[in-house]
Amino acid sequence: MEELEAFVIFNHIPELSLLKAKKLLEQFGSAKAALQSADKSWEKLNSWKKDLELIASSGIKLIPFTDPRYPKRLLELKDHPLILYVKGDLLPSDDNAVTIVGTRQCSLYGRDIAHKMAKELAAKGFTVVSNLALGCNTAVHMGAIETGRTIAVIGSGLKDIFPKENIALTSHIARNGAVISEFPMNAPPEKNNFLKRDRLLSALSKAVLLTEAPIKSSAMITMKYAEAQGKPCFALPGRPDIETFQGNQILIKEKKARLVDNAQDLLSFLRGVS
Repeated sequence: MEELEAFVIFNHIPELSLLKAKKLLEQFGSAKAALQSADKSWEKLNSWKKDLELIASSGIKLIPFTDPRYPKRLLELKDHPLILYVKGDLLPSDDNAVTIVGTRQCSLYGRDIAHKMAKELAAKGFTVVSNLALGCNTAVHMGAIETGRTIAVIGSGLKDIFPKENIALTSHIARNGAVISEFPMNAPPEKNNFLKRDRLLSALSKAVLLTEAPIKSSAMITMKYAEAQGKPCFALPGRPDIETFQGNQILIKEKKARLVDNAQDLLSFLRGVS
């Protein structure tokens, strides 16, 4: 058994929390040693065996939280993932990242401005993070690809990409960026998984931008995580009479997000953000 395999097994033990895993690593020195000293009940689980097979056949990289390649910003989370499944590569420069999110049911303006903002930020050396969802989020990745790097954080396993419409897009992203998940390869796109994904979206970046979203949306959940994590939050203005911009309006009105009109506005604020 290799250390990476041991971390995959860790990820399949339901009762093993991050805190327990850290205590085991501290006590035994490695995940491999911890498993070899355990009661071996984990050997009866079949899920990790299938996971390892899928990882090997798909060329997916594994990055445990003990690896220097693991994003430093994620380590600030009390519930950061034990291990990341990565298609593509994570680079030290990805620490200079901005997350851009928006609704799937976006307007033409929302899609165009998401593409434009991502393209201009990537051209300035920022890694642009989004969630691979349709609408604004797809436009974000496509814009960033044109001039630089992008990272997609997904709420399912890397075996069956969701949404299926963006399977081809993941290959483009992986060539100059990464698609990452904290879930086993064949994990389904369940609601709770998307909630976990949203906390990573905000945690990976130094700031978070909302392009267009109604009040009840995944994008707004990401903004709430960003606020809780102490991230600078920004939002584009939109027509107040359009439902898909109500999230933007309320964040700006309640001063939970700073209004920006363009990439240059955002860049001016980001110069002083570490």
